[in-house]
Amino acid sequence: MVVSGINMGLNLGTDVFYSGTVAGAREAALRGFAAAAFSMPSAGDARRCAARAKTMVARLLAWRAAHPSAAAPLLNVNFPNGAPRGVRVCTLGVREYENVVEERRDPRGRQYLWIGGPSVAHRPNPGSDTAAHDEGYVSVTALRLDLALPGMQEAAQAVARRSPT
Repeated sequence: MVVSGINMGLNLGTDVFYSGTVAGAREAALRGFAAAAFSMPSAGDARRCAARAKTMVARLLAWRAAHPSAAAPLLNVNFPNGAPRGVRVCTLGVREYENVVEERRDPRGRQYLWIGGPSVAHRPNPGSDTAAHDEGYVSVTALRLDLALPGMQEAAQAVARRSPT
């Protein structure tokens, strides 16, 4: 099993597309290992989160041992501020960042673009990880490796069609 984190900063909702913590766990799942990405608020209680993470890791290992032929699980876990009210299994919410693009320089002086401003918000979305976090729960979201969307194959076919020359 691979445990990625505990990241200091949340990886809720669509943040999973940008998160290095989730990417580390995803790489493990791609190689057949059970994996979990753990994140907590920057001002959270690291000891409390680590103790909960340890328990969750033990449970995932036990599940994996009982289901050795199942696909490798990939879980994203976010701890709330303060003492959690419990744990919820969730879907991904949607996080909306400011529409800001900043031009920056890396340590070698090369230009790169930082997309997304400092403010983030999300709309109410019952059953999502963002809702669980807002309500003080630990969120556990099972992620999948196959991002292909069968319902959009028609759009893909339209793009792939040969255009007349």
